[in-house]
Amino acid sequence: MCKKAGDGQLTAGIILTCNSSACEGQRGELRILGSIFKECVQNSTSSPTVLHTAETCATELLKLVNSMKSKQREDNASIMESIEMYITVVKELTKGQYFNRPRFLNILCNEICLPVPIVYILHEENIMSVAAYLRFKQTDSKFISAFSEEILNSGETNRERKHFNGVLSMIVNYSFPEKSETDHSVKKVCTAVLKQTICKHLDNMKNDKNLPLILLVPYDLMICSEVSLKKYGCFLLQQIFTYNPTISVAESFCLQKNWKFAKLKMQFTDFFVSDIGILLVLDIVDVLEMLKQTLDSSNVNWYHYCAFWSVFIICTQQSRSHAEDVLLEVLKIAFEESRTDHILKVFLISRQCCYEGSHVFQSYQDWFLNVFGDSQRSLANSKKTFTCLMKVLTDLVPYDQPSCLKVHILRPPFVPSKCKELLSDYIVLGKTRLADLKEPLEQVGMFDTTSGSSSSKNQIEEDVQKALAAFETNNKMPLAVMEASIFRKSYFIGKFIPALLKPRPLPDIPDARMIFIEALRKVEKIPPNMYKTYESDCKKESTNLLQGVFMEIDDDEDDDIEMTMTKMEQFDHRLKQMIDKIINKQWQKHLPEMISVLKEKINVLLTNLEEPICNRNFLSLNLNTKLSPLHFKIVNGILNLFCKVSEACLVVDKPDLSWAVQLVDMLGEFTTLHQTLFVVIIRLVTYQINNMESHHIAGLPTLLTFISMKSQIFGLVEFLPCISSYCKEKQYFTEKLWTCLPLQTAEQMIFGLRLMSSYLFCVFNAVDNSCLLEEDYNRIFPHILIQKFMFLCQRLIPEIKHRPLQQTASGELLTALYIYKSKQFKEIKHNMQLTFEVWLNMELAVCPNQDMLSDFERQEYLHDSIYKHYMVTTKENGGCNYDYRYTCAIMLESVINSDMRSYSNNDMYCPLCLKRCKMTNSKVIIIQHLQELCWLLPSLNDSAEDRRPLLISQLKLLAKNHSSSWKLEAVVKTFFRTVCCLPRHLFYTDSIIDPMIYEDLVLSTINGEMREGLEDGCVFPSNVFSYLMQGMIQVKQAIDIDKIFITCPIMMASLLVYLPTTEYLIEQVSFSNRNLVSVACWLKRAMEGHFSNFDDCPSWMYAVAVLSLCINRDQVEDMVSQFLSQKTNKNSSNLTGILKEFVMILTAHTAYQDLDEPRYHKVLDVIKNSSPEIILTLPNESIIKQMCSSSTQSIIPYRLLMYISRAPYNHFKSFADFLGIVLSLYSMVVNLCDDSGPCLKSELELSRFAQKCIARSPDFVLKDLDKKVLSDFDERICALGNCRNASYNMFL
Repeated sequence: MCKKAGDGQLTAGIILTCNSSACEGQRGELRILGSIFKECVQNSTSSPTVLHTAETCATELLKLVNSMKSKQREDNASIMESIEMYITVVKELTKGQYFNRPRFLNILCNEICLPVPIVYILHEENIMSVAAYLRFKQTDSKFISAFSEEILNSGETNRERKHFNGVLSMIVNYSFPEKSETDHSVKKVCTAVLKQTICKHLDNMKNDKNLPLILLVPYDLMICSEVSLKKYGCFLLQQIFTYNPTISVAESFCLQKNWKFAKLKMQFTDFFVSDIGILLVLDIVDVLEMLKQTLDSSNVNWYHYCAFWSVFIICTQQSRSHAEDVLLEVLKIAFEESRTDHILKVFLISRQCCYEGSHVFQSYQDWFLNVFGDSQRSLANSKKTFTCLMKVLTDLVPYDQPSCLKVHILRPPFVPSKCKELLSDYIVLGKTRLADLKEPLEQVGMFDTTSGSSSSKNQIEEDVQKALAAFETNNKMPLAVMEASIFRKSYFIGKFIPALLKPRPLPDIPDARMIFIEALRKVEKIPPNMYKTYESDCKKESTNLLQGVFMEIDDDEDDDIEMTMTKMEQFDHRLKQMIDKIINKQWQKHLPEMISVLKEKINVLLTNLEEPICNRNFLSLNLNTKLSPLHFKIVNGILNLFCKVSEACLVVDKPDLSWAVQLVDMLGEFTTLHQTLFVVIIRLVTYQINNMESHHIAGLPTLLTFISMKSQIFGLVEFLPCISSYCKEKQYFTEKLWTCLPLQTAEQMIFGLRLMSSYLFCVFNAVDNSCLLEEDYNRIFPHILIQKFMFLCQRLIPEIKHRPLQQTASGELLTALYIYKSKQFKEIKHNMQLTFEVWLNMELAVCPNQDMLSDFERQEYLHDSIYKHYMVTTKENGGCNYDYRYTCAIMLESVINSDMRSYSNNDMYCPLCLKRCKMTNSKVIIIQHLQELCWLLPSLNDSAEDRRPLLISQLKLLAKNHSSSWKLEAVVKTFFRTVCCLPRHLFYTDSIIDPMIYEDLVLSTINGEMREGLEDGCVFPSNVFSYLMQGMIQVKQAIDIDKIFITCPIMMASLLVYLPTTEYLIEQVSFSNRNLVSVACWLKRAMEGHFSNFDDCPSWMYAVAVLSLCINRDQVEDMVSQFLSQKTNKNSSNLTGILKEFVMILTAHTAYQDLDEPRYHKVLDVIKNSSPEIILTLPNESIIKQMCSSSTQSIIPYRLLMYISRAPYNHFKSFADFLGIVLSLYSMVVNLCDDSGPCLKSELELSRFAQKCIARSPDFVLKDLDKKVLSDFDERICALGNCRNASYNMFL
């Protein structure tokens, strides 16, 4: 009794507590609860009382339930509170044994169906479990339907959503338990409830387009086990795929183009790919197995099934290979079993995947050819299987797309023997169908990539793009284009050329498209009248581009009835109405209606247009593209709206910009307008900043603010064609815009500061920074935006620069200062640093003669920034921490990268980057500061682990990042253009006071990166050699100079070639190497006209000396003749070796000159006429490999063989090894042609010469030819042509 009294006190306390906080409407229920409790306490041992208590509680609870059903959902909150109080009291009465629990549950369960929240609360309070409730209701025929309806009607409020997911999770667990030992009666009821719930929800989605399908997936993983959720996922897919099938497989072929991913409803795509989407719940193996099982079913909702394939192929990694394997497997089985229905289904799914584009799946033509194209791959390579294929394709003809019919006809499948008649019948039927559709039977594409998803218009544009891409690779006319101009002239002149000659504003520097058009015009492939029209239209486009993008909308009131207006006039009229209402603050109640009407007007304007396949996740922008006039007008009108309304709204401190959110949401739905919108904005902020007014500066940032907030709707963007890291990287549009925003001139800086200030002001008013996720935060506040804003503020605003004597900020600078000092920006700045490297790259881009700062102000600003800010700041905070080597390395690398962009090919960059590269930059000013810092090396705080000299370390780092030969050459030459301005000793050591030199490192650098990148005909450029010599002189006490010249033949060659001009430097060095001193003395005497005898020094050194004489003296032929006359002199026995080396070195030195260079030919002619055997030398017998780059070495055989081939044959025919040398040289040339593809004409000329040499060689020469030469070159020789038979047979 004491225990019960205690329980009674507890329950009474609960009632009193509830009574004190209850509203008037709940106190009646509380009085009833009080009387029930009082009766229980007074008659605690009476069975009738216990029964009566249970009946009373159940009855009152059911009254509240029925009351909740009859009222509106918004009135249910108070009723739920009363229900929760009843259940709390029931729980306490049960504990105190005042209560007959079975009687209470029996009364409740006799109700047809309890609401989901009641079931969940009873389960949570351990009064009645969900399983017990379902077990009790298993025999009730009306329960399944009623409970399913209850489940779907719950979940609107947060509290109900918790109840809904809890009950749904438990039902899923009971239906698909982890273990087989379970209550089968409950499992059966739960499965039936789930089926009814799914079907009813799909029914409801027909009427409510916004009803999300994702509601059917429970997200409470604390209740729903992972195993049960996966089983339920398969069950859910099965129900969706088989729900209400009304369309046949054949009919689906006509409709499936509307089931592509880009056209699916968001409620459908979210169900598959959101954070709790079904594709994240299931393993890919489970998904594929479910898709295969569905193909066996006869009742399939093909819309749901095909749509799922589209989502799967787009959103799943490695989906292409999985899909191809599954389709191929099903197709093989279908052909083996002659299941034409399965074959038809596979065709449907394959087409669906092909519709999504070649970036995720093959084109339909490629898929068809891969599966049926030839005898080895074809699945229909027998009469039985081919008959099945033809039956399927024949039955499909009335429903088939024209592009697919053309694939079957123009690229037919492999035909087994005795089956040609079947194919012929199909082709006749297909042609008849195409004729009925008025579709011409022609190969739509030039490049044989017709896709089932491409319209003819898109295919023509694709042909143009592929032709341009092929032309850019080698600057040769694509074979497909030439074939089309001859064999398909109607397509070429009627469709391809008009698409290629679309008018556009032409860039100042010809791009790839202009060069391609000019190449076609020169070979007379473009009719003159079409080209003239193209030129005049392009001039008009250039004029229109500069007239300003924002067209003014007429402000006069339009009283005409809308029915009398054109579609565009209706659109303009609705825009004007919206502008007026928002400016006059009459938009809060009417905004959804206005946006709906405006959206419909845009839909009407875009109706019946051939829309390209738009990927919501990615967009490639070509800034030179021709914009659609209709798209331009629509975008222009929306931009106008943003500008006019924003200017009116932003005058207050906390503007209401919620209208912009809904407008951007609407704009995000029109994916076809995104390219035009982005291109127009880019052109505005780069080309038209001088024409922009205050309302433009207000409107663009507002639009950009909400585009950045909705970035996932608009997807990633890249600029084409462009190789710069700025444009090539895929980013969200606003981040890309801030990245490409130019800050090179005073006008650009002021405009950029105004634009960024307005953007940040809008963001601070529209977004709560503290509530943003990290990824959203980075999209809205990209690093580059904050860094550029900090760069401009610290550069231009006196208060931030701490210059009290300068004029204070005003106008645009004052607004920027307000933003910079705001609390919100300080929080952002705390997490993002303007590092020294980023600051330096921005400063390098500034054009000095158009800077906002004067020369004196800029010098002062740069000095303070480097020495007073970044030098004293730690590296963790973006500074240099007095590490001079680190500072110099960053400055040097930034200058070199900037210099390389300035010398790049115009075709490699977009107009933005090209303009940025070609403007004068601040390279000279930065180099001045770099020169000062170099004298401070090394520093005490130098933290670099790499103790190599700074310049060599940076050179090797740059060379490592540019491995290809042409890139290496470009970066090394650019490197030394800058390095030659720096102190000379830096190449060998950082400190001239106490030099520490790594000689092996210096030697490997000279013989490696420098020789490959700088070699200019066996020598370094004179300025580089002078730089190296001057550095050696400065550190001569710590370096072995003789070792450098002996180990690096290119240094010795440079010394001898430049001896007349660098003698003043050489005199400062004491050489101890006898050979070097001897050859240098011989060369000095020869320069004065005294040709002494050659001693026993290496032949190649004298050969280089002779080359120096040829370069620095006149009458070279007489000099060489004088050398040749010494052949009989006993003191000049090595003259032949010297002249052979000389021939190689002279050929290497003139490798990149014209073949007909007279000076080169005259010298070789003198040698040929006197001693022709000297000309017959192979490069591998020379030291030339140690003096030249690999590219020069590869050209020497070609140059030498060209000279031999053009000389009279009689000069060489008497030499027995002549044919072997010619064939060896020819093989080297052929290898060069294979690698780099030189002129076909030259290769043909050499081929004919080799044939002539074989034809004229005596039999004994062919017979005695070195067998190794034969084994190496017999295939080359066989390809030379028909030579004389007897000798050729003996030769083989």
